Amino acid sequence: MVFCPLIADKCKKDKCILWENGNCLLSSFMESVAYGKEIEVPAQGTFPSEEINVPPDEIKDKRIEELAKELVDFLVKEFPEELVVKYLRSISYLSAFFWQTKGVDTDYFEFYYPKELVFKIRKINHIAEWRLKKYFMEKEMVSSLSDSCVNWLKKFGISRVTKNDIEAFLLENRVKLYFPESKSILYHLVKAKI
Repeated sequence: MVFCPLIADKCKKDKCILWENGNCLLSSFMESVAYGKEIEVPAQGTFPSEEINVPPDEIKDKRIEELAKELVDFLVKEFPEELVVKYLRSISYLSAFFWQTKGVDTDYFEFYYPKELVFKIRKINHIAEWRLKKYFMEKEMVSSLSDSCVNWLKKFGISRVTKNDIEAFLLENRVKLYFPESKSILYHLVKAKI
């Protein structure tokens, strides 16, 4: 069994940057220090930094908000809602799949990319996490809002709902929905109930 001095028995083995030819370089180094053994240092350029060090242009050039929206859309589309809700607090676990589609290896990017780009990716993850929380909160809120909206429409004698009626209801009740899908869902729920 391999034991990593940094993360104990959760060693990633060949996925770790310090793993080479079936051996942990960190363990080898620590053994050499402890027992006075000489170790062979890999030649310069044998680490994966050369391929990873070049960030994709798409990540450098796109705005943070645009990439955060893409990330949210990707997570909502690619994963079941229960899984996204489960990993919402540790969004980086699921966002790694998104970043891989963009050519970013999230296991190594913090070591090789410029600090500005690392900050940008982290900020995108945080914005996406916030938007997903808001998205799921709105989704729950819309179903309870639909009953209130139906009662409000009946109070004014309205029997056919329009999107403007939904906007008026939201405005009067000081409800702000951040996602256009939420308004659309509310409209269709009210339309079905009235």
